[in-house]
Amino acid sequence: MKTRKTIDVENIAYKFRILPEAIHIDYYFPRWFGCRRFLWNRMLADKSDFYKIMGFDLKNEVTDYKDVYAFLNEVDSLVLANTKLDLSKAFENFFKGKAHYPRFKKKSSRQTFTTNIASTGAKNLRYDNEPRGRSQGTIFWVQGSVPFS
Repeated sequence: MKTRKTIDVENIAYKFRILPEAIHIDYYFPRWFGCRRFLWNRMLADKSDFYKIMGFDLKNEVTDYKDVYAFLNEVDSLVLANTKLDLSKAFENFFKGKAHYPRFKKKSSRQTFTTNIASTGAKNLRYDNEPRGRSQGTIFWVQGSVPFS
């Protein structure tokens, strides 16, 4: 009879709060919000129109939109890639009956974006322009855990 060797591993989560500089808040983040909102709305409209006409789902990619709209090349590509993933997740939740049909984004509503840090693996930075119960202009590092020995 073989015995399995068990290893005790604990995950410790780290949360970091990074305060961005004024140029990020005034220049970069509004552009990222706008491009994320534009891409979400454009992809949602294209998917809806294509389904009405053809009767099946459109598999659109971010690069299709970057070729047509040059300003999308000026923002972080991972923000746009996460937008596509978020929209896919919204449709997945809709078809499972967990949520309503995805809605168009408005400039006046709460805006967030998520980007990845490639050098640290699959860690994410999330920025929220209207954080709940926190100071505005804070970047949060989410999904950060490491094995504890």
